[in-house]
Amino acid sequence: MNKKTFFFLLFYVVGCANINSDQRYIGEVQGIGDSPNYPLVAAGFKRGKILTYGPEMTDFSTAYNLITNENQIGSTIYLFPFSQNLKDMFELEKQSILAFHKEAKILNTATLVLTKNGIEYKTLQATFEYQENFMGKIQKIFSQLMLWKHKDRYIKLRSTSPYSQKDQNLAKNSELLDTVNWAFR
Repeated sequence: MNKKTFFFLLFYVVGCANINSDQRYIGEVQGIGDSPNYPLVAAGFKRGKILTYGPEMTDFSTAYNLITNENQIGSTIYLFPFSQNLKDMFELEKQSILAFHKEAKILNTATLVLTKNGIEYKTLQATFEYQENFMGKIQKIFSQLMLWKHKDRYIKLRSTSPYSQKDQNLAKNSELLDTVNWAFR
């Protein structure tokens, strides 16, 4: 398996695709070059695959990977239709992660304020730790979940890195969210 395929599979599985998606409809979006909303390179991350989980890009994800000597971070930004209140959806997302990673522990939950284009967003965050095969070895993993609402959709960030890089993970994801224009709709 080549490196690109490995990272796609890893980040798709670790990213816990939107639990409301119709899992029978998954397609890769191709032919999108550099974009002002989702650039090929953002805050040092390289854009990976863009997947759609429904017709007309109403439910999609964009993977970003930061692989350097100092950092190995896989992050995915999901946009999907709003279906219930933010707090309930956040609980469903947390439970999905705990169900998928049986030994996962929640390290912290917090409410943050994320600002984009002068608008403040109430953002719910949870961080997790668990053991998993990452970068070809079983190791302690740090994982971040962030969820907020923009207009009629949720925006979710899922990110994974070695546990030893947890501080860099949080800082780098903040830079990624500042660079990517997830509020374009």
